Amino acid sequence: MNTYKSWKAKGYCPQCGGPVDLEAGDPLLSCSFCKTRLYMVPKGPLRYTLPVKDGLTRREERLLYLPYWRFRGLRYKVFDQRQVNGSLLDTTVTAFSGIDTGSSLGIRPQVMTLNLAVNGKHLIPPQRNAKEALYIAEKRLLQFQEDTAFFERFIGETQCLIYAPFILTEFHRRERYVLKGVWGICPEQEIDKSEITAMLKALNGPSHQGPLHFLPLICPECGYNLPAVSGAVALLCQNCSRAWWVRRGRFSPLAYGALKISASSKDQSFLPFWHLTMGLSGLPIKSRADLRLSVIPYHNPPEAWNREAVQILIPAFKLSPRLFLRVAGNMSLAPIDLSQEAQGLQPGQRTEPVRLPPEEAAQAVKVILSDLLKRHHKLYSLIPKTRLRLRHTRLVYLPFKLQGREFVDLYSGQAIPANAIELGKAI
Repeated sequence: MNTYKSWKAKGYCPQCGGPVDLEAGDPLLSCSFCKTRLYMVPKGPLRYTLPVKDGLTRREERLLYLPYWRFRGLRYKVFDQRQVNGSLLDTTVTAFSGIDTGSSLGIRPQVMTLNLAVNGKHLIPPQRNAKEALYIAEKRLLQFQEDTAFFERFIGETQCLIYAPFILTEFHRRERYVLKGVWGICPEQEIDKSEITAMLKALNGPSHQGPLHFLPLICPECGYNLPAVSGAVALLCQNCSRAWWVRRGRFSPLAYGALKISASSKDQSFLPFWHLTMGLSGLPIKSRADLRLSVIPYHNPPEAWNREAVQILIPAFKLSPRLFLRVAGNMSLAPIDLSQEAQGLQPGQRTEPVRLPPEEAAQAVKVILSDLLKRHHKLYSLIPKTRLRLRHTRLVYLPFKLQGREFVDLYSGQAIPANAIELGKAI
């Protein structure tokens, strides 16, 4: 029987060459010898396995692990009736063509401990790619909707492969093969002998898993330890205040700015936002002032906004669907002087990690515009055909003050519940 225990492998520390324990499955690991914290950079999707009990199979049965794509993030649908719906997406779709597309692992991936499958041996390669699987997930969700949407977006989407245990039973006299899943909605079904033969051949073939690459969590500038933050796409050194992200397999500098205020720094934190400057082709909104007047026509914006391009501020940290839209919309309209020369953060300044990549932030722009303009029927109907031209992207840290259990923006007065930021880490 091939179980996960026989698949475990060791990685090696790039600092000292010592062994790295990969059993935990956390992208933030540590060297067993020099104790250096490591950041795992996989080539391709990460692969996990669901656990099984010992003695699960009988003599005529065999335990196999079949791949499922798991998609997790925010899902938005924009409807004709000036309605923007947001929800959390966490679904699984079989990547093996021999299993019915209605098969799902249910909530098991959300509540159970997943084991990291490192070397890829004894794992059947997926027969459906992520794009095909996501299309199947979308069709599955459409069954529960009556209205047709203008468009939909998946924001902050993460994907991985989960290998679920199946019991393969062979009936020699009838030449029948039956597969039955151990977890989730995986009903027993008969499978052709040719598919079983191809599957077992792939099972014993070479590994299709890309090699794992490790980076030591050490600042390339000053040698100080970088923060060990799970799920972070950018890391800020607490000693020299340089920001880093992974590019071409190594830590590269990430330019950023922090807007300063004259208020006391006590109880002050800086939250990261992606500042997107863009042009909108198909909407009569050409400047920052035009956007503000389209949403709030009774409040004149600063004169300088007429000379500034459309600008959107999108949280670089994850929030629940409705809160994400509210924060992005309010911050984009807030009277923040984004033209001021932004400075770096002070060493040790309290910040929130960057968990949303800039590419995912750009995917959210049309949804944010739809939510802002849903009271303006004419402009709202133009958004689906609007073409976005991204001119500039930068990371900015904006000051917030912790008041009770909320982070309050010191420019607009907008409040973000502290527990919402904490819960967003799991999205």
